[in-house]
Amino acid sequence: MTRKRKAILFFTGFAIPIVAYLWFWHDKHDVQYEVVYPPLDSLSIDRAACILSKPGEIIGPFPDDPELALFIWHSSEGTTKINRPDFESPQEFGEWVPVDVNVHGHIVGFYETGQEAQAFLWTPEKGFILLGDLGGGWSNAWAINEKGMVVGLAKTIDDKIHAYLWEEGRGMMDIAPDAQQCYAYAINNLGQVAGQLYTADHVRAFLWDTSIGMQTLDLDMPSAAYAINDSSQLVGCFTHPKGSKGIFIGDTRNETRFVKFDDCLPILNNHGSIALTIFSDGSFIGKHVLFRPKYEPYIGSVEGEFVSLYTMLPKEKGLEDINIRDMNDRGDILVTDTYGQLALLRPIQKQE
Repeated sequence: MTRKRKAILFFTGFAIPIVAYLWFWHDKHDVQYEVVYPPLDSLSIDRAACILSKPGEIIGPFPDDPELALFIWHSSEGTTKINRPDFESPQEFGEWVPVDVNVHGHIVGFYETGQEAQAFLWTPEKGFILLGDLGGGWSNAWAINEKGMVVGLAKTIDDKIHAYLWEEGRGMMDIAPDAQQCYAYAINNLGQVAGQLYTADHVRAFLWDTSIGMQTLDLDMPSAAYAINDSSQLVGCFTHPKGSKGIFIGDTRNETRFVKFDDCLPILNNHGSIALTIFSDGSFIGKHVLFRPKYEPYIGSVEGEFVSLYTMLPKEKGLEDINIRDMNDRGDILVTDTYGQLALLRPIQKQE
């Protein structure tokens, strides 16, 4: 047998199982997305600051309107506009930026005027409420659960940034009073809080609740937890001592797996689905564009693999370079592209 024939048989032996695996993988993904373009073009909104509710509503700010603060858009009910509160100064109105919303439609975020920011809560019953701070005059709300518990970041009286838990009737509580810095990014309906803790020795992802207090995850590398669901599953980012980066997927039992990705901000829902976008900078010489900024969106799961979102989109819609902004428990995904176009993606059964 010639050397050439041996080589052909050798590579064929590898090619057959690889092709079979790829076909199996393609056949497994029987979900694709339909594209819903919300009719928001007539609204002067900040599309990059929009979020997605559990029923599939889009919520966003009116940064330049002296009368309106937020809007809520629904595909069947249209747009609801929320007025600015009476306590806001008409001489210097700021921007109400939504960050999270719970199943009851209660919205949290921050109210920003220049360099100042204050965490807020909005409910249909009570309107806007400023949540205060930890003595330093600055705060931001990152997440709210179904019980109305809010977590975020606030400046302390000694000019540090600490994680807080806010509850109606109790106000704002510093959950890491001894930390150098501490950021709370997520809370689930069990009251478990996830975030990032800075100490004199390291920077670690943490889990906190009223029973165990503060507990750093056993990752042995710089890390931050950005999401936690009602199954106590966590996702976050890590930086390996040798310089590589990626996301970790774990739980409260410290059972963790690592996936290598460049810089990204993973999103996790209550069904264990994960969405993230890798971003690469563009390249310019003066005003001439050599390479435009590029977004690479991926969809995966706590236990499964990750696949490019582009493979699950209808090609005739022409969506490219899209950045995943949010994902809800139904699997709806809110995206923007490099031109600021906003689109809502809804999962449907793949059409053969």
